[in-house]
Amino acid sequence: MLADLETLSRAIARLDKVVRTDPQSPQRLEFEVLQRLTTALQRGQADWRGRLSAEELEAVKGHRLLTGKPVLYIG
Repeated sequence: MLADLETLSRAIARLDKVVRTDPQSPQRLEFEVLQRLTTALQRGQADWRGRLSAEELEAVKGHRLLTGKPVLYIG
């Protein structure tokens, strides 16, 4: 989760500049989703994949977040 938080913070910083200069930017959705993911990860909620629409998942797919990978629980 810590690696994902670091990845998200760098991406948000980069996208913040883009969204500020062009509020109608197509990257706005990605920016908003990344902010929501950061909040969820800070709360310890690593199971965020089921809470995103297909469009939102596509927007964050390029970041290759570790918490977005499938998990196999063996008990």
